[in-house]
Amino acid sequence: MERAHTSGSMFREWEFWACLAVLVITYVVRFEAFPMVGEETRVARVTVEMFDRNDWVVPRELGQPFNSRPPLMFWLIAIPAWFVGEVNVFATRLPSILGVVLTGLLIYGYSRTWLARTGSLLAVLFWVTLPELLIANRKAEAEALFTMSVAASLIGWHAAYARGWSSTTMWVIGYSMAAFATLIKGPQAPIYFGVTTWLFLAHRRDWRRLLCTGHLLGMMSYAVLVGSWVALYCSAEGVNGFIKLWTGDSAMRFQNQTAMTFLIHLVVYPAEIFGCMLPWSILLLAYLWPQNRQAADSAAGHRTFLLLGAIVGFLPCWLTPGAVSRYYQPLYPLLVVLMAWPVDRLVSASASRRPWRLFVRFLAIGPIVVWAVLMGLMLAANQPRIADSITLRAWVQPVGLLAVLGILAAIACWQLWQAAETPARIGVAMLAFAVFTGLFATTAWVDAIRARAVPLDVEVARIKQDLPPGQPAYYIDYIHHRFVYYNHAAPKRIEAADVDRLKPGECVCVTCDARAGNPFGDRFEVVGSVSMDRLRDRRPEQIVLVLQRVADRHAIAFDDE
Repeated sequence: MERAHTSGSMFREWEFWACLAVLVITYVVRFEAFPMVGEETRVARVTVEMFDRNDWVVPRELGQPFNSRPPLMFWLIAIPAWFVGEVNVFATRLPSILGVVLTGLLIYGYSRTWLARTGSLLAVLFWVTLPELLIANRKAEAEALFTMSVAASLIGWHAAYARGWSSTTMWVIGYSMAAFATLIKGPQAPIYFGVTTWLFLAHRRDWRRLLCTGHLLGMMSYAVLVGSWVALYCSAEGVNGFIKLWTGDSAMRFQNQTAMTFLIHLVVYPAEIFGCMLPWSILLLAYLWPQNRQAADSAAGHRTFLLLGAIVGFLPCWLTPGAVSRYYQPLYPLLVVLMAWPVDRLVSASASRRPWRLFVRFLAIGPIVVWAVLMGLMLAANQPRIADSITLRAWVQPVGLLAVLGILAAIACWQLWQAAETPARIGVAMLAFAVFTGLFATTAWVDAIRARAVPLDVEVARIKQDLPPGQPAYYIDYIHHRFVYYNHAAPKRIEAADVDRLKPGECVCVTCDARAGNPFGDRFEVVGSVSMDRLRDRRPEQIVLVLQRVADRHAIAFDDE
């Protein structure tokens, strides 16, 4: 049996509180500072419709079943929304932000079952500073909560196994968290958990833990948690409706694919994942060294489990055409712990190797380069090329902030340079690097997103002011979720053939290509148009046109019914 590395409580370790502080600086501070982007407004609207309909079983968008997500994420958003009285940015993002913080603390707690305090600190800091996650983890996307639940199921199960907890406790923890992950995003979680744990125990020939009553109780806990909702959903929408929800997103990925696009995906996807995890993914190359691969120590079982989990999670993403890097995000917590082990080993050996020195010194240059770019933009802010560019102007920061970032960049650079020769200093050096990165993300990066964002709330409010009060609005086939959210009400759906039945003064909303123009000619006048793209420094690709019926003799009134 693998034994826990830690003695005593991790709450008495300064590294734990340092991790919490960095998580708060990076993800909690100013998480409301930029407007909703991407799918956030859709998530918010689905939650609004749950409140409006008082239907907490079937997620709906514009009255139709939302065949993309089970309901747990919307339930979690509804809790803060109920307290604040509306589904706003705070309520929509809060569950995801808390999920990110809990994931970081979970990584630290699990790492302490087999890594030293410095290695555990590094695992969390690697995860916090992954460039792909610095903004993605601030948004109300399912990935943040899904990552927390998948990580809790896998490393929570293995932590219980390593500490020698009872089989019932171990399996109930794993299957319950897999059930929560299922209710957040879908059926991937039990595959990740089940295949990984079964293969791990089979590899260790630990049949007593695999074939036991506790395992059966764990599966029952999953069946009860997920099955209760499935039964209610099927009673409301039928079995076919449930199958659409369960397979909708996955089936869509296989549409319009050719053998060539699939082969390209097989080649590109591993490189994409490696690139998204830079610079820390470079540390995985340490496993190419024979002495690391063949290390026979008490941590071998941990490395085997983490590697199995990473591979099992990778294969479905790799074999799914059209999969993107964020689909693999739930397995990042496993990989960052794997990345931390070679560094933890190097620190324990108090040895500095040439590849290590090159890597850390290259890392040390990063904060200085970022600060120098920001400083250059500030000094050139009055130049026409900067002043006339929304993109460049968005990154111009005040002198006070640049001074603070400059001091932090200098400290991080100096500490990392010292750690290149003395690996034992890498914990403090990485902490300085993470504080700089977190403060940069929560100030300059967030400000840039906010400055470049299309002010949809202002644009939609302006259009509503131009309309006669009380005029109903309609839409044809589809209306963009961003427009509906900022309109604070969903227009009524009509068929294209019924457009001529609108009365003079009534409006119809059309979501169309930005180059399409008014599709109804002189029968309707354009009241306004709103770009549905999230950035205003790009040419709009999709817009919502608000068209008002003009008086003519061909208008046909709707029946009163």
